[in-house]
Amino acid sequence: MNKVYETIEYKGYTIEIWNEIEECESYIRGDTYGWTVRHPDGEGYDSIGGYIGDTKYPIQDAKASIDNLIKYDRKQKQAQLKQYIKSNVPINYRWA
Repeated sequence: MNKVYETIEYKGYTIEIWNEIEECESYIRGDTYGWTVRHPDGEGYDSIGGYIGDTKYPIQDAKASIDNLIKYDRKQKQAQLKQYIKSNVPINYRWA
């Protein structure tokens, strides 16, 4: 069972840094970590483990994952908006 070690908010998302200390005696005391990114609505988005050492790299990678999710969501919304415009959907029926 993973135990949440640290929780960080980033651009509206929650990053949970968890410690795998109970697994294999922290990979022979190397202390291993992982992260979980939760969408602002609480739903899990991405997760990975196996980081050994401090929490610097898991935090860095989790933030990169959030940045990629935001870019993807933005592209999806822009594509949908372009489709609405091409289809002459009235402004009051478009979502941003």
